[in-house]
Amino acid sequence: MFKDKSLNIFSNLFIFFPLFLITGPFIPDLYVVLSTFLFCFFLKDNFNELFKDKVLIIFILLWLLFIISSLCAKTPSSGFLLTKLDFLENFNISENINAKIYSLKSSLFFLRFIIFSLVIYLFLKKDFYIIKKILRLLFLIFIFLFIDAIFQKIFGFNLIGINLPNGSIRISSLFGDELILGTYIVKFYPLLIGLIFFFYQKNFIKLFLIFSLISFILVFLSAEKKATIVIFIEFFAILYFINIKLKKKLVIFFLPLILINLMFIIFPDIKLRLITQLIQNSGNFKYIFTQVHTDHYISSLKIYNDNKLIGIGPKMFRNYCHIKKYKVSEHSCSTHPHNFTMQLLSETGVITLFVFFVLYFLFINDFIRALIKKKYGKYDFLLYNIILLNLINFMPLFPSGNFFNNWISISNFLPLGFYFYLKTHKNSLNATISNS
Repeated sequence: MFKDKSLNIFSNLFIFFPLFLITGPFIPDLYVVLSTFLFCFFLKDNFNELFKDKVLIIFILLWLLFIISSLCAKTPSSGFLLTKLDFLENFNISENINAKIYSLKSSLFFLRFIIFSLVIYLFLKKDFYIIKKILRLLFLIFIFLFIDAIFQKIFGFNLIGINLPNGSIRISSLFGDELILGTYIVKFYPLLIGLIFFFYQKNFIKLFLIFSLISFILVFLSAEKKATIVIFIEFFAILYFINIKLKKKLVIFFLPLILINLMFIIFPDIKLRLITQLIQNSGNFKYIFTQVHTDHYISSLKIYNDNKLIGIGPKMFRNYCHIKKYKVSEHSCSTHPHNFTMQLLSETGVITLFVFFVLYFLFINDFIRALIKKKYGKYDFLLYNIILLNLINFMPLFPSGNFFNNWISISNFLPLGFYFYLKTHKNSLNATISNS
C-alpha cells in the first residue's frame, strides 16, 4: 500500500521534472535523492529485467571505478593544499584522508543518478502514457521560453522581471545568471520531437517544423556556441529518419540554414559571438575550440601522464592544475577540464576512460541499427531520438561541463530512463501501439 502510494506521488511529480530543471539544481537533486530511497522498495521485483542491460552494467562499473579512484586520491605534493571541507576544519586529520573524502563526495553519491534513471523506468512501466502529460508540459515550456526570450531580447528583462546579465548579449530567460537556455533546449528537443511523432503522427511535420523553429531561435538567442552546433546535429539527424519524399526533405533541410542567416542579419551582435569570436578565440583554428580549452586539455594530459591507471580522483583537477608542473598558462586551471574525455582521463585514469568509450560505442551501435532499419513505427522513432540524445549528452569530443555536476548529471541520466524502458519492453510496447 505504502509502496504504491509512494510510486504514484513520485510519478505524478515526475511529470513536472522539465520544469524542476529550470529552477536550478536543488529541487531536481532533492527529487533524485528521495527517489533513490523509493527505488529500494522495487529493486527486488525488477532486478532480473533491469540488470540484463549492458549499458546499465557499464554505468555501475564506471561508478565503482570512480570510487576506487577517489579512494586512491592524494593531496598534491607540491605544497599546494586542498581547501578543507567545512565539517573537517577543526579535526586533526591527514591531508590525504581529506583528499579522499573530498573526491568521494562526487564519486560515491554518483550512484543516485543511475538509480534516478531506473526510477523513471519504473514510472514508465507503471503507466507508459504518463509521457503524454510530459509532452504537454514541454509544449508549454518551449512556447513560454520562446515568448519570454524574445521579450527579454527586446526590453532587456523578461516577463517576470529578470534582467539580462550585465553587458551580455546572451538571452537567459528564466535561467537568470545561469546562461544555459540553449543547453536546456538541446537536452529536451529530441525527446520533444520523438514524443510528438508518437502521439501526433498525423500532424507531425507541421508540429516538427513549428517546434524546430522555436528551438533554433531560442538556441540562437542564447548565443551558446556548443548548443548552436548541437541543435543543427539533432535537427539533421532527426530529419534523416523522417519518412517523407526526398524533395520535401530537401526543402526542410535548407530551412534552418536560411533561418540562421536571417538571424545573423537581424542580430549582428550574436553573429559576432558565434562566428567571429569563435574564429578569433581559436586563433584561426590553431587551437582546439579556444586557447583556454586547449590549455585545459594540455594540463589534463600532463596530470594523466603522472597518474595513468586510476587518475587523481573525481573533482580533483581543480586541486592539481595550479601546480607549476601541470600549469600551462594563466588560463589552464579551472574546476574541471571542460571536456568529458580529458576529465575522465586525468581524474579517473585510462581504465575508466576505456570503459566510458565502450559505453559510448554501445550507443553508437544502437544508433546505427536504428539508421539501417527499413521499417519503423512510433516506438522506433522515439527510441531513435532517445539514443541520439544519449550520444549528444555523453559526447566525448565536445566542450562540456563537469561530468560530476548535479544539474548536468541529472539532465544526462533523465533520457536513460526512457532508454532502459523502451529497450526492455520492445515487444509489449509494440503490441500496445498496434492495439491503440
